[in-house]
Parts: sequence; structure tokens; C-alpha cells
Amino acid sequence: MNTLKSFFTFIFILFAVLAGSAQVPLSDDYIVTLEEDTIYGFIQSVSESKISLAHASEKSMVVKKYKVNSLKCLVIRDTVYKSVKVTQQGLPPANIMMKEIIPGPVTLYHREVRKTTMWKPSDGEEFNGIFGKVLFVEVYLGKEDEAYKVAEENFKEQSELIFYDQAWIREKFEKNAYSYSNLQQLVLDYNYLVENPDSN
Repeated sequence: MNTLKSFFTFIFILFAVLAGSAQVPLSDDYIVTLEEDTIYGFIQSVSESKISLAHASEKSMVVKKYKVNSLKCLVIRDTVYKSVKVTQQGLPPANIMMKEIIPGPVTLYHREVRKTTMWKPSDGEEFNGIFGKVLFVEVYLGKEDEAYKVAEENFKEQSELIFYDQAWIREKFEKNAYSYSNLQQLVLDYNYLVENPDSN
């Protein structure tokens, strides 16, 4: 009888400890602050400037908002988003959450932006269409705390800034081996050369 009572007491204490800790991973989502604190919870919303995270407090679930510029990264179902400092023409530098696609000496990021745009109907119809939010993906490359926006139009120019410190990459460019369409392969090749200098 005492053994059974001890078992239930242990279960009760374990449950109380788990319920009272904000750091117990109740979900796979978490954020990492600039102070290196990791907070597990449920990501409710993500915007350009704020993150809403629901996590356990001593008595209940609490929803707290965090500014993007106070976070290092957030993880949603194994997808890593990092706070990247971006300088845009005519604007002060700002930290923006971007999806990490390929990490390394050069990191490939996707910035997901929802823009209001006109949905056009089929040709021949008089209806002018309606406005709606459409997801656009912008591509950035991060190197040494700098982020560079890359598009088809500026691919060659940005590549010279980012990748030309590796002679093998320069030679491949001279043979037209790389283009915007195989940017991921370019990033992988560059990162391999940097991380394995003996292979050059």
C-alpha cells in the first residue's frame, strides 16, 4: 500500500514540476533570444517585426510578443528562421526573420513577404479581379554579418562580391557553370571549398 502511495506521490510531483516550468518543451517550436535564452512554446504568429509565442507559466499558458530584433532565431517544426540584419537603400539597417535554406560560410535565406496584389481573371472576362495577399519569396545570401539580396538581374554582380574569393568558383563562372537557376549548388560548392581548404 505504501509503495502505491509513493508511486502516486511521485507522479503528482513530476506533473507539478512539468506544469510549472516554462522551459519544458511542450512543442517543437522555440525561440532563442539575444541573451541565448531558449523558450519553448507554440508560435502563434510571425510578422516582419513581432513574434507571438504561447508558453507555459506556473498556472496556465501565456501568450507573449517578442520583437524580431530581440531574437537570434526561431524554429517552427524543424524549420529555422534567423534574424538577419539587412540594409536597404535609403533606410536604416533592420533585422528581418528569414528562413534558413542552406547554412554555412555563405548562408542562403528565403524571405517570405505577403504583398497585396490584383488577382486577374481569365482573358475575355469583364470582371476586373480582386485584391488579395500573395506570398512572394525574396532570396538573400548572408556572409560575415552582411546580407545581400539576390535576384536574376543582379546575380553576377552579387556573386562577384560574395563568391570570388575562391579561385575555383571564379573559374567556373568564366565557363558559365553558374546562373541564378542553380544558386543552391553554387552556395553548396562555395561552402565546401571554404570548409575543406585542402580540396582546393
